[in-house]
Amino acid sequence: LTGQNFTADSKVLFIEKTPDGQQVWEVEATVDKDKSQSNLLFVEVPEYRNKSLRAPVKVNFYVINGKRKKSQPQHFTYHPQPVPSIKTEPIDDYESSTHYSPVIGCLGTVSQPYYSMQALGQVNP
Repeated sequence: LTGQNFTADSKVLFIEKTPDGQQVWEVEATVDKDKSQSNLLFVEVPEYRNKSLRAPVKVNFYVINGKRKKSQPQHFTYHPQPVPSIKTEPIDDYESSTHYSPVIGCLGTVSQPYYSMQALGQVNP
């Protein structure tokens, strides 16, 4: 966040109110004090209360400095997380026909042995 008069004690609060003004959610953001300066505040945006968000939700946030002075509310919109998709590779027709298809009926049966018993010789124990 950029602004003025930030201090080491500055805090950032996110709030959500109903249309009639009733506050339904408030959470303090994490401020990185090592990176922050008097005109620059490094803030980690907190997770929204509803993790299964299906539509964008508008909330407000404001800064409170160490003197308990509150800034004007600023708008912030939480957006639903994109649904991860699983990437699949297309199957190559050539590879699928040579590697993945079962081979049925290609091998014939032979009723006679390939080697004759005479060629193998007799082994006497």
